[in-house]
Amino acid sequence: MRGLFEDGDPKIEIRTVIGKGDLVAAETVGRGTLRNGKTYHNRYCWMIEIKDGLIYWLREYMDSHHVMGLVGD
Repeated sequence: MRGLFEDGDPKIEIRTVIGKGDLVAAETVGRGTLRNGKTYHNRYCWMIEIKDGLIYWLREYMDSHHVMGLVGD
């Protein structure tokens, strides 16, 4: 994914972070410009599991169909 963007993009804005026990959820927004000149704006949800004080597992959810529409011909 990173190779699709102009240098320095995308910029990620953290909107919401909540946690309970060893699970943290974060809602973020990514914005930037793709190398093909198109504008990128997408929402993400991250589920982060903590074990022994370290990140044990990280899952990212995003609209991949949206991305394919921006990079496809």
